[in-house]
Amino acid sequence: MAEPSPALWEGLLDLSRRAIDQFPMWRCELDNASLSWSGQGGIVVRGQPSAGDLEALGLFEPLLGRRWVIAQLGQSLDGRIATATGDSYYINGPETRAHLHRLRALADAVLIGAGTAIADRPALTVRHVPGPDPVPIILDPSARVEAIGPLFDPRHTPRLLILTGRESRRGDWPDHVEVVKLPLVDGQFDPTHIIDCLSLRGLDRLLVEGGGVTVSRFIDAEVLDRLHLLIAPLLIGSGPAGLALAPIERLAEARRLPMRAYRLADELVVDLDLSCSSTAAPGRAPTATTTP
Repeated sequence: MAEPSPALWEGLLDLSRRAIDQFPMWRCELDNASLSWSGQGGIVVRGQPSAGDLEALGLFEPLLGRRWVIAQLGQSLDGRIATATGDSYYINGPETRAHLHRLRALADAVLIGAGTAIADRPALTVRHVPGPDPVPIILDPSARVEAIGPLFDPRHTPRLLILTGRESRRGDWPDHVEVVKLPLVDGQFDPTHIIDCLSLRGLDRLLVEGGGVTVSRFIDAEVLDRLHLLIAPLLIGSGPAGLALAPIERLAEARRLPMRAYRLADELVVDLDLSCSSTAAPGRAPTATTTP
């Protein structure tokens, strides 16, 4: 079970918010173990942490760097993210949804496409675990999103960015909404332009939460560092698939990725490392090392 103890999660949150020059001063005390930051980079484990904490370290340590782009998709065993009627509440169980909220807490910003914003009207907050809320980002190339839902209520969302490809209807938006116009390529955004735009605003750790079309475009652009597939023990058999990548002619062209799988209750978190083909350059931490 890759579920961190409260003490480990508090320590990881603390480390993720530190400046790099403060990493060497970091310490985290667990039951029967202690963690520190090594001079070569990475977490040193002393003692005998629980199996859950060790797995959680392996899962979250790559996200302690200064810059990264990660995506997630909740799906069935056969790769579906909803039924044919669009019903998707909830494919994943509470433990896996808590994992998604941990990803949000470690991110500076969480990004969704216009379709997800319109269909789900999500809050994109951290509700199931301790941690700060990320800045929500909506990709809206056709300017079709309306100011409806919790993201447009400043009592719940202090800051919201909308990236659009058309002239802004700025007078329609609440004061906490910043609308940024970006160039379009064949009617869509270039993911590298999105990442650069957010970095200029101090948002260097990005979680691409969905939907499947948006995640697929980031994979095709080779800007993702990691992809977390949250797999529920369901067979849906119809409905939209999670990923729809650019077609390939030969199986040899398919991406074969380093991966690790972690159990959360009766579901799996599959952590795929796309950094070998990514153009992004995060400050990634090495794998934790254990000493007696």
